Amino acid sequence: MMKQNKAHALRARQQQERMRKTSESGFTLLEISIALVILMFVALGAASLFAYSINYNSASNDRAQSLAIAQLRLEQLRNTTFANLAGGTTTQSINSVGASFATAALCQASIVGQSGQRCYTVTTIIDDNPATPAVDVDATKTLKKITVKATPQGAGAAWAKIVNAGDTVDTVSIVTERAKPF
Repeated sequence: MMKQNKAHALRARQQQERMRKTSESGFTLLEISIALVILMFVALGAASLFAYSINYNSASNDRAQSLAIAQLRLEQLRNTTFANLAGGTTTQSINSVGASFATAALCQASIVGQSGQRCYTVTTIIDDNPATPAVDVDATKTLKKITVKATPQGAGAAWAKIVNAGDTVDTVSIVTERAKPF
């Protein structure tokens, strides 16, 4: 009888040991569900950061390209003699490689099928009398204020930065003054 009790106690202990091992190994369904929910929130947060950064990196590229186009136009004006700098405002369309077009439609047609190309509206203001707020045309003046503004055509929403209600900054501007040589 004692042998049977010992054998029974040994089996019971072995069964308890098996149950203890199986109950401690692995995760419950609830634990896995909670972990997946937490992981989902982290992944969604990271995905929104990727979308945000792609959007604003694209806008930064637009600004950099606009600045390069404005600098290109300013260099063209620097190579023009002082006497040939006619006062007033001119607007033209320029593509990414610097070619100038009379209309935005012609510019857009020039870049069809070319990846990474864009057209820019470039406004050049030459003021013969920078002392006044208006743009003056006076060939006798010896100082000219030159403003070059470049805006990408069809830029995305990230390009326009809201400053005040209804007022946006969407143009790269370069301002310089040029004096008549003696």
